[in-house]
Amino acid sequence: NARFLDAPGGGRVAKDNAVLRGIAGRGSCRAFFPDPIDLTVIETLCAVALSATSKSDLKQRDIVIVDDPKVKLQLLELVSAQTWTSEASSLLIFCANNRRQRQIHEI
Repeated sequence: NARFLDAPGGGRVAKDNAVLRGIAGRGSCRAFFPDPIDLTVIETLCAVALSATSKSDLKQRDIVIVDDPKVKLQLLELVSAQTWTSEASSLLIFCANNRRQRQIHEI
C-alpha cells in the first residue's frame, strides 16, 4: 500500500524487505459470512483482547457487543457510509474508558 511508503526512507526500506512490504500492503476485509458467531466465542475473544497489556495496565477501554437487531439498526444509521456493517451479525463497539486513570488522580 503506497500510503505508508511515502514516509522518509519508507519506500526504500520496504522495497528491500518482504516483511515490511507485507505489513504496509495489508488491507481490510469487509465481507462477512451470513452465519452469526456464537456469543461465547465473541465474549472469549473480547476477554482475551482486554487481557492484553496496556499502558500502565489500566485497561482504558470497553467493548460493547451489539447483536440486538433493533439497536444494531439504530447504530448502523450513524455509520450509513460504512455499508459493509449491515452484513455483520454482531457489532463490536470499542469505547475509550479512562475511569481508572481518574481514580488514580483522586488518591
